[in-house]
Amino acid sequence: MRQSTRLIALSALVALSLGAVSTTRADTIRGKITRIQPDSLSLILQVGGDRSVPVQATRTTRVAINGRAATFADLQVDDLAVIDGAPSNRGSFIAVAIQAHRGGDDSAHQVSGIVQDVSPDRRLLTLLTRRGVVAVHALDDARIVIDGEAARFGQIQSRDRARIVGRLDDQRVFQARSIAIHRRGDGQDDGGRDRNPDFGQWARGEVQRIDLNEHRYLLKMRRGSLIVQATDKTHVLDAAGHPIRFDQIQTGERTEVIGHLAPRRDNDRDSDLRVLVALRIQVLR
Repeated sequence: MRQSTRLIALSALVALSLGAVSTTRADTIRGKITRIQPDSLSLILQVGGDRSVPVQATRTTRVAINGRAATFADLQVDDLAVIDGAPSNRGSFIAVAIQAHRGGDDSAHQVSGIVQDVSPDRRLLTLLTRRGVVAVHALDDARIVIDGEAARFGQIQSRDRARIVGRLDDQRVFQARSIAIHRRGDGQDDGGRDRNPDFGQWARGEVQRIDLNEHRYLLKMRRGSLIVQATDKTHVLDAAGHPIRFDQIQTGERTEVIGHLAPRRDNDRDSDLRVLVALRIQVLR
């Protein structure tokens, strides 16, 4: 009876953590596994320097190693892991999904960003990351999940936030073994953002004040405004998807912007507004 009660309580805790993933201040941690207790489904994750985080898994926690489905018992000390979940009020981190990587393949790594284009027939997508555009090819046996649920490559959409594990081949194409899509918390009109800064943000609104010297403009959305900052890596497109120059954007046009939030400058006259460093700006029809 006591064990049954404990399982019910644990199930309730998991349900709460699932609901908290998109609203808590941190819903993803990453680092190296330094200790594992398989019987209690718990581990210690070193997330940087001397900081260690106790992680509690449950019977429903999804586990993958090198992009393939696994069990908690398959995890090993020194595995590198990305863990989705939610912090509990007892100081531990309740794991909803654990993606671990091990092996001597130094070319295996992870990229995160926002999906720009998808070609389902060719299993190709382009990902906008902090370092620019990355071409991604999903291997035939790639594991694909959307908000933690198994999915097909054809279900991936433009503006999805993606975390991809794989390797970069000789043609500079990222060969994906695992693709995790995160949609919780996305806005429908003005834009969407994720608590994890790896993913970034997209926004849509009307162009107002343009500063050609600084290569930026004020974007007015239905709920607030922000500063769009262009760089030499920003792709600027017209409504038909053709490349244009930043100075061809006009006041009053509606644009959709994909990029990453940046710290505000103290001497900025718009310092009370968030600054969105644009990877792509497209004029809307």
